[in-house]
Amino acid sequence: EQIGHLMDPRTGEPAHTGLLSVSVFGDDGLAVDAASSALFVMGKCEASRWLSANPQYAAVMIDNRWPKPEGLTVAGALEIQRL
Repeated sequence: EQIGHLMDPRTGEPAHTGLLSVSVFGDDGLAVDAASSALFVMGKCEASRWLSANPQYAAVMIDNRWPKPEGLTVAGALEIQRL
């Protein structure tokens, strides 16, 4: 098992949430960078609740079931726009 660099402040240990990656989308780059780390440490269920309460953000979460489809979760109003 690999040990990640994201620490869970509740335990003082590396975060073990089953998530492999969290990408957050929003208007503020600094805020989405911080949110991606926090949501990773929260885990998918708590992160999904947080995203529901903060609709200005959306996220793509990949968990340890990837590459099966159930290993990918899109939360929030994520729109793909062409530049």
